[in-house]
This record gives sequence, C-alpha cells and structure tokens, in this order.
Amino acid sequence: RVIQSVAALVHLYRSNPDVELEARLGRFDGANFIPGVTRTEMDAIMSMLQEADCIDSEGEWTETQDFFYIYRTSNMRTRVSYDADRMRTDMCTIDKKILESVDIVSGEHGIRVAVKLETPSTHVPSAINTTCMRINQMRRFLLQHSTGKRHFAFDFSMTWSGKNKF
Repeated sequence: RVIQSVAALVHLYRSNPDVELEARLGRFDGANFIPGVTRTEMDAIMSMLQEADCIDSEGEWTETQDFFYIYRTSNMRTRVSYDADRMRTDMCTIDKKILESVDIVSGEHGIRVAVKLETPSTHVPSAINTTCMRINQMRRFLLQHSTGKRHFAFDFSMTWSGKNKF
C-alpha cells in the first residue's frame, strides 16, 4: 500500500510541472511526525553524498529567514535572504499548499513524502502577525543524470523557529 501511495505522488509530480515532490526524514511520536534527524546523522549522509561521483554540491551553507502567516485563508511564506555578492536583500512570497502526503514508518523513524504547490504571490500585506518564524541554514546537493541534467536535489537544513524573533 505504501509503494502504491508513493507512486501516486510521483505520478502527480510528473504530470504537473508546477509542483514539488519532497521527502522529509524524521521520526514518529505516536501518530505525530516530527521532522529532522540528529546532526550526527545529517553529517554522515552529507559525507556519503560528497564522496559520490554523480552528486555535486551547490556551494556552501546559505541562510534565510522565513515568515509564515495566514493571509485571506491562504498559508503564506515570505522568505528573506541576503546576497553578500550583490550586497542586497531579496524577498520572495509564496502561497504554499500541500496537495497530498504519505507517511512511511519504520519503528519510530520515518519519512514524510509530499507533493506541494508553491505559487508566487505579489499580494503581500505590509504588516501581519506571523504564525511561525524560522531561521534556516541550508546546503544543497544535486544528483546529475548521465546527460548532465540535474534531477534531484538533497537539501540539508539546520533550523531555529518560534512564533516570532523575540
């Protein structure tokens, strides 16, 4: 049943170029999925990826700040990043919807596979209460196909979050 459910998500992903397919590693506390692995586990996985010939690192760690809020019944995220090379701050807002998800459980460990639709938004309120604020340090690895085309990204993140910055 799990394989069929994941296959349906992959089909949904392949049939719609506007969606992303995401798998998050984590653990289960009863029925609740808690995303994340230990730093030791993350470092071990990253070491394996760095040794693989078919995987390239996309630079070093980058940092962003994400602000989550509800605007007109939509779950929104505004991401703020600083580009040190251009010495400017960039901001991007999306309306994020989870279309489907499947949990894969193995003991207390697990993976949540989801198909998400992220739609850019230009309708950003000038002031709003956040539901969550996250500081995210991320490093990306890309799997290359034999044609040189990159197919999959492996994102590793260290995050700190709360309702706001205070």
